[in-house]
Amino acid sequence: MKESYKLATDIITVNRNRLFYNQYRYCLRLGIDDASSLRGLPDLDKIDDNFDFYYTWRKSYETKERTRRRDNLHGFYKHLITAVDPFKFVVSNWVVWIYSSDLNFLNSIINLPGVTIPEFSEAVITHPIGTVLLKKSDYCRRTFLRRTQVSADKKQVLKNFFNNHHGSIKLSGSFKIWLDDCTTHTYDYYFIDHNDDSLIVLMSLLHPGLARTTVDLLVDK
Repeated sequence: MKESYKLATDIITVNRNRLFYNQYRYCLRLGIDDASSLRGLPDLDKIDDNFDFYYTWRKSYETKERTRRRDNLHGFYKHLITAVDPFKFVVSNWVVWIYSSDLNFLNSIINLPGVTIPEFSEAVITHPIGTVLLKKSDYCRRTFLRRTQVSADKKQVLKNFFNNHHGSIKLSGSFKIWLDDCTTHTYDYYFIDHNDDSLIVLMSLLHPGLARTTVDLLVDK
């Protein structure tokens, strides 16, 4: 028997400078098997095509289990398209994020067949656009990087640059890992905390276009 989940009572507060996607107050994160089949929320025929494609190389599930999973996806999709208010649907593997300002609609999803580990969050605007709110920081500026490709040689140049200025900057964990691995693509969630904007100017001379945007860091007192 499927576990019954409680309606949204313990909602995680997310301090932000804007609503989710500039529009939605709430986010429901949940799991459902083969959620990738729902990508883009196509019609049922396309969902079935996606589902069947994934199972052309996944032979470990019996027909009964595959049928159950397919039925869960159909029911989930049919429920979503009954929404009156707009919502945004994001999926990665078996995890789904649904953004909406209608908490009743999100509550109506959590006990659908196949849905697991639902988690609610609410965007609470606590600071201005163009800022990031932190509990503590030794820096006053944060520069986010652009998603781009960096050659191995340029990557080594950047690594040397950051090593030479390690006392003046703080790199995000994911960016720090990237500098030591063998991949060549940066992502737009990589960031550098700093006080002196001239360091970002120097970085941009080494790799023009790498810096995407710079915001002010605020400390929550």
